[in-house]
Amino acid sequence: MKKLLLLASAGAIALAAGSANAADLGVRPAYKAPPPVAAPLPWSWTGFYIGAHVGGGWGTKEAFDPFSGKTDGTGTVNGCLGGLQAGYNYQISWVLVGIDGDFSFSDVLGANIFGGAFCCYENGRVDARWFSSLTVRIGGSVSYVLLYFMDLRV
Repeated sequence: MKKLLLLASAGAIALAAGSANAADLGVRPAYKAPPPVAAPLPWSWTGFYIGAHVGGGWGTKEAFDPFSGKTDGTGTVNGCLGGLQAGYNYQISWVLVGIDGDFSFSDVLGANIFGGAFCCYENGRVDARWFSSLTVRIGGSVSYVLLYFMDLRV
């Protein structure tokens, strides 16, 4: 009987107690994290740049005889090239103005490509050891894309 009385008392105390709450907390509000917002990237094409390039060149060279009005001979030219370039771009709003210069060393050449009785280029040689250019450009920028409207090369 003592066991039954002890078990009934423990059950009554457990039902009466409920869950414990602190007096000043109340019900916790449910917080949600705000949705992520992508910050706009401050992107500008303004500034100096320097670079290197490597490539190849190939083509066909023809000798024209002005006396006969015919092509006297043809041949191929080919080889490798490489060099440096540098420039500066300035961006105002979405409009871009820039200047670029490059210099290339080359071994693009061909030999024995001309012929003909009146042509002074018999057994001629094409040899492009170096070349360079200067470019002025005007373009526009849309985010990460740069488009040129005008590209003047000298």
